[in-house]
Amino acid sequence: MLQSSSRKITPQVRQAEFPNEFKAMNENALLCIYCNHAIDWKKKSILTHQLKSSKHLECKLAATTGKTQETLRDTMNRYDAKTQMIFDFIDMMAKCNIPLEKKDKMNDWLVKYVPNSGCIPTGSTLRRDYLPKVISKHKAEIQEKIQNQPLSFIIDSTSDKLSRNVVNIIVHCGFSGERFLIDTKFLNAVNNLTLFHTIDSVRQDYKIHWEFIEELVCDSAKYNKKLYNLIKQGINPNISLMRCWTHLIDLVSDTWQDSEITAKLHIVIAKFQQLMNKSSSRKARYIQFLKDEKCPNPKGMPTMVLTRWNCWYKVVEYLSEFIFHIKKFLNTEQDQQDKSELIDSLLLILNEPIQFTEVRLVLQFMYERAKIFSELIEFFETPKGTILDSVYTPSLAKKLQKYLKIILIQIIEKQSSKNFIEKHGKS
Repeated sequence: MLQSSSRKITPQVRQAEFPNEFKAMNENALLCIYCNHAIDWKKKSILTHQLKSSKHLECKLAATTGKTQETLRDTMNRYDAKTQMIFDFIDMMAKCNIPLEKKDKMNDWLVKYVPNSGCIPTGSTLRRDYLPKVISKHKAEIQEKIQNQPLSFIIDSTSDKLSRNVVNIIVHCGFSGERFLIDTKFLNAVNNLTLFHTIDSVRQDYKIHWEFIEELVCDSAKYNKKLYNLIKQGINPNISLMRCWTHLIDLVSDTWQDSEITAKLHIVIAKFQQLMNKSSSRKARYIQFLKDEKCPNPKGMPTMVLTRWNCWYKVVEYLSEFIFHIKKFLNTEQDQQDKSELIDSLLLILNEPIQFTEVRLVLQFMYERAKIFSELIEFFETPKGTILDSVYTPSLAKKLQKYLKIILIQIIEKQSSKNFIEKHGKS
């Protein structure tokens, strides 16, 4: 049986064919020794053409005439520069939130416009061989910054699109005031024991002693209270517990959202968002409709994200401004025989005078009376409003006292809000 003479061509194979001309940097890059730049190694004709080029001959002559051979130090410096370029490339991709696999699609552009970019390997190689080194480097930098100072551990859990429990651990430095996201863990279950093992493993990774962890910041979940008691009673009796004020206020605001008077408003929000998400062309027609109506700020309705604070109130604010335009747009869409069950169900509410009045009054009531919640949440989400920095300041205490009084008044008003709406709705 005849054996195939074909073989896999790699940069190492090309280096063996031209041992004194080219050097294989990795499995995806071939470097011209004299010109000091990457070159396409897949076709042998390109390499032979490179050897005959005037620029290559000039560089080779300059390197071999009156000059000593490159020292080991020079070779190592050049290798370090290439490695640093790869590390910086990974760092840039991470900061821009670009997956490393996208590098393969950038390759032609990089080789054409970025000198020496041929030394950057494929996305899979970057992830396998270089990304762990970059992560270790960043961890070492964070570890140096958080050593020997009081720390607050901020923990929060949420779920991703795969329904996994995602736990973020942030550390706040008591002296420098810096904060670092030091780890993200995926857990099968979230309870006081799994969170304790998570914190302990992170603590050991960063070589943090328990006595330096002075505060635990978390939301109001029961397992967080159990976690705090577990640490305080068994390991660190000096640790204190700080509740997340934003989460507490958000829990109060939920009672306003999930009430009887907002039932129709929830239907309008859900159906209109679904209608816009189903058709990009309808979304474009809606924006153009707002422009034709001379709206001062034509824009689409904010997207409802259940895991993000203030989304519902931003939607309420939007609808309070655009509800009449939305009603007119939907009637226009229906007149153009753009059949849609969502449009029909929305117009059953918006075209019925009593129901539309009720929705409009709820919007007005919520926008005017419940706006305090979104303001408080936005305040605590800013650097000036972080609990770790300002919970003990007199100015914040006065602000909270003022807001809490208003909240109590609004809770009392809320008891009669249904009667208010029914009274004005009938009129």
